[in-house]
Amino acid sequence: MKGTRRNGKNWGEILSLSYAKVMRIPYILSDESELQEVVDSVLNLGDEEVSNPDDIKVLRISDFIKLMRASGNFKRNFAKATWAASGLPTYTFDTELWPKPID
Repeated sequence: MKGTRRNGKNWGEILSLSYAKVMRIPYILSDESELQEVVDSVLNLGDEEVSNPDDIKVLRISDFIKLMRASGNFKRNFAKATWAASGLPTYTFDTELWPKPID
């Protein structure tokens, strides 16, 4: 990614993508909205018509939390801990993604 330097902007994504590619991990979570486009142009070998089993799919953390909630298989506290571990503000989680139920 342009402007990336060791321990600088996007360094975490660079390391995560490198590890995922080497270890053949098909999915990564990210808060970067346009990361899939970069992955498709630089790392992935497949295209829109033919996928490659080694391609990496980027799942936005917010979409992952929404899927957790919709599935009904996860507790809110676990989802919030997942969100908080990403370093994103818990206010967004509490107000937009999974508000506390009103008793």
